[in-house]
Amino acid sequence: MRFELPDNAREAFQFLALALGAILLLRLAHWGLESGLAPPLTTALSVSIAGLRYGYLIGDHSTWVVGGQDLPGRLALAVLLSLVGGLGGAALGWLVKRGWNPKRWRPVVVGARAGIVVSLVCGFACALFVPPVSVSLSDEGPVLIQRPEFFHTLGLPFAPERTLIPWSTVIAAEVHTDEQVWMVVLQTPDHGFVVAEGTDGLPETARATRFAEALNAAQKAHAHP
Repeated sequence: MRFELPDNAREAFQFLALALGAILLLRLAHWGLESGLAPPLTTALSVSIAGLRYGYLIGDHSTWVVGGQDLPGRLALAVLLSLVGGLGGAALGWLVKRGWNPKRWRPVVVGARAGIVVSLVCGFACALFVPPVSVSLSDEGPVLIQRPEFFHTLGLPFAPERTLIPWSTVIAAEVHTDEQVWMVVLQTPDHGFVVAEGTDGLPETARATRFAEALNAAQKAHAHP
């Protein structure tokens, strides 16, 4: 006796296989881009920067990300955002439907699909390319870059606020660690700037310390060229 799946079940499995294949291809593409954009591991500072990019595709080798959600969490929020965009698109389509032809639902369907696609593309772009908080090294000193953010997870592509921390004002890079988080803080006479942070506080102490030491070495190199 030959076993055959119902048509609906077969289509569901085909859709699932297609979705898994698409996810695998996207993951491989992200891995390839991330590897190509990674900074060359030639110094202790570049090694630390490479480990502080959190899945963002950043072309500048001297830029790293300050904390934030990991890539799966950002993509999940982007998907939720696309559903909200779909509802907004459907509402706009419903308004068009009322004024054009109350008996036709096509504007609602088109509006919902357009809202989902546009929101999903924008959300994925923000999840991959727009960190809420990052730091970029310059000859004058680290530049803290802060962007508007959505639920403290997705950076928004608006004009960022840039704060230069001159090397001449940096006293030292210090590590602050507790049971849950770690932070690397650049201390100046007037303020402390958090330039790196992460979870798993105490287990990550060695990693944070290496990064702080690399920043201190860079500060000394610029103070005494």
